[in-house]
Amino acid sequence: MKILKSLGNKPSLFLLALSLPVFSLSLFSCSSLKRSEDSGYGENAQKKEAIQKINVSVESLEKSLKTQKEKEQYARVLPWLKDDAEKIEMLSLKNTQDRQKWIIEKNIWQRAQSPSEGQKKLIQNNDIGLGMPMDFVRQAWGEPQSVEVSGNPALRNERWRYVRQISTSDGFKQERRYVYFENGRVAGWDTE
Repeated sequence: MKILKSLGNKPSLFLLALSLPVFSLSLFSCSSLKRSEDSGYGENAQKKEAIQKINVSVESLEKSLKTQKEKEQYARVLPWLKDDAEKIEMLSLKNTQDRQKWIIEKNIWQRAQSPSEGQKKLIQNNDIGLGMPMDFVRQAWGEPQSVEVSGNPALRNERWRYVRQISTSDGFKQERRYVYFENGRVAGWDTE
């Protein structure tokens, strides 16, 4: 109380002086806290949000293709586009002529002609890998026995079925393989 009396009419300065160390301590302790990845805050949440925005952008741009010619052009080039950024870049162009010019400038058709080194090895070993385009799967495994299309055929979401005879210790047995494509590229496969 002696301290308060000596301050006279200014007890609020005293309280302010007492609270400063607590305030600075709370700032320090909050800044060193780490949040869990699933908290909805921080870098992961920002990355997830950015990916969602990109997906929404790609979807809305795909839906903006009006004519059959636009849809067919996009479907032909889709398996050769590297990522969503290239999809957005192409789809943001005004018309098919501008898109065709962009396709030529980016050498997109050259990607279709020559597989990457990793894909070449897979094809030579009669194997497939994630992201492999349909044409390269045909080179590795041949023509599928059947093809099922899911949704809009222009988006090239398909399931290919292969059947072959394999040798086992009990003799030969039939093996079924299914390859799943999204946007004309391998998204996964299954063997029965």
